[in-house]
Amino acid sequence: AGLGAPLLLGASAAPAAPPPSPGSGRGSAPGLRCSAGMGALCAAHCGYGFLVAGGAELFPLFAAAPRPEGLGLTTDQTGFALSPLSLGLIAGSLSFPFLAARHGPAAVYRAAAGLYFFSNALMPQLTSAQRLGPLPLWASVVAISLVRSLGGPLGFPALAVLLNAALAVGERPRGLWNGIASSCLAAGRAAAPIAVGSVWSLALRHSGEPLESGGARAWPWPVDYHLPFYLLCVVSVLCGLLSLRFPRAASGAVL
Repeated sequence: AGLGAPLLLGASAAPAAPPPSPGSGRGSAPGLRCSAGMGALCAAHCGYGFLVAGGAELFPLFAAAPRPEGLGLTTDQTGFALSPLSLGLIAGSLSFPFLAARHGPAAVYRAAAGLYFFSNALMPQLTSAQRLGPLPLWASVVAISLVRSLGGPLGFPALAVLLNAALAVGERPRGLWNGIASSCLAAGRAAAPIAVGSVWSLALRHSGEPLESGGARAWPWPVDYHLPFYLLCVVSVLCGLLSLRFPRAASGAVL
């Protein structure tokens, strides 16, 4: 008993460990807890990555496909049709800080998803513009390409600001959650080319006039060559709806 007392006293006198600081990564249980808002942010990263990569995959396929399901452009013409994308990248990157400071990154993100919705909804209508002549076709191609190119430089920075604004509140480690969000983004980018390319091949096989006996049966609108474009429209709507579930700290973030 005489020896036990000093040990007990020594144990009780030992200083307690300091509590983990927010964002330090210590205390992993609170940091790994995924709320509905953080889940919506990660899902938005995945969906937006799918949307951007899917559009980049689909337009060259549509441009090179023979008429009437595609535009029947040559390789040089397809490259010229993609050239306005660089102007949109510059304009979007320069305008994002001003738009986010005035309207908030959540509103900018929804607007970027809306740009992808309208560009993908209008893209298959280029076949109608082609029937009117070269000038209406190329004017439409440039206009739609500019609208589509603004989505990337506006949407991705907005998601980054929203994510880190949500991580500024609470004990979630920034490095861990930024890594999770980047992995979700990469998963969407990886899945988009094979998904969109497969849907395009399937829709193109069943588009146009009914084939000979034993061939593929033609599918009506909107499940003909319009189908992959409308698939991306659905993804853009889902991305916009996910923003309604973002954490309150993220939704109210301003630059």
